[in-house]
Amino acid sequence: MKRLLFILFIAFSFTAMAQSSKVSGYVVSANGTGQSGVLVSLEPSGLSQLTNTLGYYEFTNVPNGTYTLNYGEAGNEANRQEIVVDGDVEVGNYTLSVEEGEETYVTDLSLLEGSDEDEAVSSILTASRDVFLNKAGFQFGSDTFFRVRGYDSRYQAFLINGVRVENPETGWQPFSVVGGLNDVLRYRETETVGLAAANNTFSEVGGSRDYVLRPSAYRKGGRITYSHLNRSYNNRVMGTYASGDQNGISYVLSGSHRWAQEAFVEGTYYDAYALHAAVEGKVSDNYSVMGSFTMSPRRRGTQSIHTQEAYDLAGSNFYNADWGYQDGEQRNARLRKNDNPLLMVSNYIDIADHTTLNLTGSYMGGYFKAGRIERNGGANPDPDFYLNMPSNGGLSFLAEQQINWADLYAANAGGESTYILEENVREDEEFQAVAQFTTDLNENTALDYGATYRDYTGNFYGLVNDLLGGTSFFNGDGFNNTLNDVNGQAFVGENDVYGHDHDLNKEVIDGYVQARFALDRVDFHVGGTYGKTSYWREGYTANEITQDILSGEFGSLGESEKMEFDTFGGKAGATYKIDGRNYASINGAYYQKAPYMQTVFINPEIRNQLNSEVTEETIYSGEVNFVHKSPALKLRLTGYYTQFEDQAENILSFSEGLDAFAGASASNAFGAFFINGIDKRHYGGELGFQYNLSPEFEASGAASVGNYRYTDRPTISVYDVDQTTPVLENATVYFDNFYEDNTPQSAYNLGLTWRAPFYMFASVDANYYNDSFAGPSALRRTTAVAQDLAIVEGLSQEESIEYWTRQERLPDAFRLNASIYKSIRFTREKFLGVNFIVNNILDQDDYANLAFEQLRLDENNGTINPDVFPTRYRYATGRTYFVNVNYRFR
Repeated sequence: MKRLLFILFIAFSFTAMAQSSKVSGYVVSANGTGQSGVLVSLEPSGLSQLTNTLGYYEFTNVPNGTYTLNYGEAGNEANRQEIVVDGDVEVGNYTLSVEEGEETYVTDLSLLEGSDEDEAVSSILTASRDVFLNKAGFQFGSDTFFRVRGYDSRYQAFLINGVRVENPETGWQPFSVVGGLNDVLRYRETETVGLAAANNTFSEVGGSRDYVLRPSAYRKGGRITYSHLNRSYNNRVMGTYASGDQNGISYVLSGSHRWAQEAFVEGTYYDAYALHAAVEGKVSDNYSVMGSFTMSPRRRGTQSIHTQEAYDLAGSNFYNADWGYQDGEQRNARLRKNDNPLLMVSNYIDIADHTTLNLTGSYMGGYFKAGRIERNGGANPDPDFYLNMPSNGGLSFLAEQQINWADLYAANAGGESTYILEENVREDEEFQAVAQFTTDLNENTALDYGATYRDYTGNFYGLVNDLLGGTSFFNGDGFNNTLNDVNGQAFVGENDVYGHDHDLNKEVIDGYVQARFALDRVDFHVGGTYGKTSYWREGYTANEITQDILSGEFGSLGESEKMEFDTFGGKAGATYKIDGRNYASINGAYYQKAPYMQTVFINPEIRNQLNSEVTEETIYSGEVNFVHKSPALKLRLTGYYTQFEDQAENILSFSEGLDAFAGASASNAFGAFFINGIDKRHYGGELGFQYNLSPEFEASGAASVGNYRYTDRPTISVYDVDQTTPVLENATVYFDNFYEDNTPQSAYNLGLTWRAPFYMFASVDANYYNDSFAGPSALRRTTAVAQDLAIVEGLSQEESIEYWTRQERLPDAFRLNASIYKSIRFTREKFLGVNFIVNNILDQDDYANLAFEQLRLDENNGTINPDVFPTRYRYATGRTYFVNVNYRFR
């Protein structure tokens, strides 16, 4: 009997082996490129693994039967696929989608819109699939100016349909271009973390996010949303509809309005609209074409950044001097207006069985306008002007802490204006053409390659917005009695061009190539890039200050010389697949970046002068990662090291005492401060995790521990607008070992989520930030200034210099945030979602998340006292709330 049972067991085993099969497929993004690192589970077998660098997964020895493939998050009904195994199964390409009723409830751009203008802070516009970045964006990013790994947003590639979008002057990410379009952006990104391989661009040390907005990738249905909050705006309405496929045609429409009469900070208001329309047609099985139009016009009143003395006297850390009452209504003097409509045409072509081409042409136009009060003589109208403060013997701030519009109108009454409301305008025009190829050479190898052409022209000019009761305004420098344009009008009226009028031009040609290999236990990639960037200026005014006495020519008129920069780089990485759930990877990169427009031109408002000291920036970076993904635990642990060399900065500021450097008497002037040759080192570690304690409870957390410092001594050159030669040239700045400013060097999060019955969720997060530092004044760290710093009572000169030149460490901060979400399903096709979020529950209002020392110098009797122009601060908001109600239908 035992022998018979043994024979039957062996026979059954061989039968089972004969009936087991292989299941394989690819997970792809909306543009057809493979998605690496996606968790694929085969239920109920208990098998799971991450997709490789090509987006490929494979399960072997799968017994015949019926199974469910689950892509990404467990339990997401939108990403489940039933299969029947009866022999080997090639599933083919699977595009991730989102089940609207089960979306992550705490991920909303509204939490980040303290300002959705161009920001140095790299933020995320939607939920990241990376456990650390999700916390960094929606916890750290909502509390403070947290920068992942200390990087500015210019070190993360931000693309829309493969087209890189960035501020033309600074390189920062222009979130305002897509502000208010949360529904369109949600879950449409192809994301890379750090130095990981990107399939459609060379990427950067901060990774990349490409929002692929193809209508054919959206699930049919609509959404209507109303939100109420107390941050940068108070109200928001949004509506979005996706048609789904209709005989080869699909479209998406979305619009929104965000507004506030007065936002969290007194005197600020907000009024913004957004529109996105896209249509895609399937011409053939191998060719689809899409056209889209996006715009997000906005007007907002700003918030000033003040000294602590001003906040203390005003009785609030949210005091704002930018506004005052006019005829009983609030009026903000520093309005910001912007709109950058984006028009795109994208072609998606399968050239051959194994080659795809995404070809996109784009045009971005629009404007950015920054308002301020300009004066020709008269007292400074800023209430917090330093001579108005009690610390400098002034008393007017105690009597008047807001702009007195009535006084300005009275000063202008009956004649030429002493004060006007001016707008500094930048009108943008940018054309881009992008070609992105992917060729699958075989089942283990893919080749990505592409090229981009960019042509940008920005027209910069001043505009008279309001004469404030006067009849005209002198178009010149009243202090020097010179004309801004000898060929133009000496006096201008409302809506006339005033001051300066010039174009700044940028032309970029670049390309990339990358090979990706997927072997049994190792994936690796290697790639390279080359680019050429050109800058030049063309002026349209003959500014009298710039006229050469001998030749009679004007330095402000005509075309400048071109500055050209050649850049190249390479990157490589490898991932070792320990098993189906644990992965280790190492990545490295070396590349160069052309300097930004802001650092190339010296006082471009009036001159064709170029910064001869600026050069290409060089970046070296490496990282190691460990990733675990299983149904119970998601975890990423990363260590990184990055070296930046030859960065450059340009700060435009009004400053006292500039001419003192030239040996003349101290004077007041507007100047350009160029800091060249900046070297920095960023290294540290990141940890992010999500752990299912039980079916009802999930613990999550993140930690960022970094060390971001200057490693060398850059130089500074200071240019007075009245002079072509610097008043201070290539002076050494003693910045070595100073910290990167205005971002926490360390940040920690711990969260708990409760998945209650009946589609209800609640979560609480605790965040802690430390080691933030104020932005230091480069002037104060030069020998020319340090040797004249005032002696502090009780200290020697050497000790006094150390006292005045040390970097200010900002206080640590703790934040407690909570949210609750309820989803109501009326039918299979209709849902109602209600979300309530409170940030900074403890209402702490003493966290300065932005601070910088002033460049102004007070020279009195041969000594400089920095306390005359102390550090300026901006404080993070107190308790804020967000209520969101949305109705979804299909």
